[in-house]
Amino acid sequence: MRAALIYRVGIMLLAAGFSSPASLAVDAETAAGPTNEQLIRRLSHGTLVVRDAAATALGRRGRSALAEIEEAIPLAEGEAAFRLTRLAAAIALAETSRQTEPSVVTLALTDQPLEQLAQQIMIQTGNQILVPDNAAVFSLTCNQLPFWDTMEKLAAVTAGRIVLDDRPPGLGIAPGGSAAGPAFPAAIADLIRVAVHRIDRLGPDGDRGFRIVLRVAWEPRLTPLIVRLPLASIVAESEDGATIRQPSRLGVVEPFINSNRCWVDLPVVLSRPPAGVTRLASLRGTVEMWLPGFSHRFRLPLTPRGSEMAKPSNCLGTMTAELEEWWPTVTPAGQGLTLRATAQLAEPSAACESHRGWLADRVPTLLRPSGPAVTTLHHRVVGRSSRGLTVETTFLPPLPSPDDRLQVSWQLPVGISRLPTDFWLVNIPLESSTEMD
Repeated sequence: MRAALIYRVGIMLLAAGFSSPASLAVDAETAAGPTNEQLIRRLSHGTLVVRDAAATALGRRGRSALAEIEEAIPLAEGEAAFRLTRLAAAIALAETSRQTEPSVVTLALTDQPLEQLAQQIMIQTGNQILVPDNAAVFSLTCNQLPFWDTMEKLAAVTAGRIVLDDRPPGLGIAPGGSAAGPAFPAAIADLIRVAVHRIDRLGPDGDRGFRIVLRVAWEPRLTPLIVRLPLASIVAESEDGATIRQPSRLGVVEPFINSNRCWVDLPVVLSRPPAGVTRLASLRGTVEMWLPGFSHRFRLPLTPRGSEMAKPSNCLGTMTAELEEWWPTVTPAGQGLTLRATAQLAEPSAACESHRGWLADRVPTLLRPSGPAVTTLHHRVVGRSSRGLTVETTFLPPLPSPDDRLQVSWQLPVGISRLPTDFWLVNIPLESSTEMD
């Protein structure tokens, strides 16, 4: 009878809307809008539904929740630790995938100045566009249209053209009435736009062939580390289907990337075509681009020297940062501290070849729990591999005490993506070439 009474009382409480203290706390937090910290705590809740909902909410918040998720991983236990680790990896993967997909534009604007049209495109894509002063008004409608298709459509409605020049970010729109460039063909392929920029005759009357300069542009929001054109990927054909050969199919074209531009020029040399061939029906190839994943602040605690603790490390995506050791250093400016740290990708990458300095330029910083970062005195690379590098950095702090809780902060990409993209240009006129000696 006592058990039956307890059961009936329980049913009455549930019917009246009562629940456990933990459930009441969850409801209160939801009403106020849960913070990332509250959602992380819910991953240890006694109810599976609450844990699942918290994990879903954290995943939707993406990068805004990533730092707190990482801070919670070392302290978490059991299922919460498992979920937090998977959440961090999933967020890194999702953010990197988002960066390597073309931006899209959706808008419907009528009778707006060119500046307003460009502004809406920039807001939706994160790409900067140079726009000249122009009093005319235009209309533009796009529905989930990729960025470069949107730019082509904008050029069409303004009776103008896309401009790639040396002014940062290297991309602009020249509306109708501007000086027109040569009407060479262009092709859009995912993140890039490939256009014939110039055709040079080699030798008198082109008897040594032609140099076709391809101008390859990417979305200005991107910061490629390498852009390559493997010569073996090039296939050129005349209108009758004959292949126009290259003097050599060995090697790659890899230009220097100017940080003020969102484009590079890639020259393709073709042998002299058969007599009577005045145009290429087709020019195909593959552009390879290495893009860094989103930049993340890897944090490593400065553990006491001589301790038996494992070396501090932080792994996200395919990048691992590790603090190998640190030691006191005497410098002309006073007593300092030198640390050795390693940044390593999970797999070898051409982006880490020894002559590339982009990763070496990313200097670790030393942070106190509060206040400004510690002064950096020296930074140098002491080791390289096809997966990353090892650096030594010297700082000028007071020597750390056990209560200082100094922390190394290192801004690194969460990985490197190699993106091969096929392009296909058609109907390229050779007779409009300019003669070169």
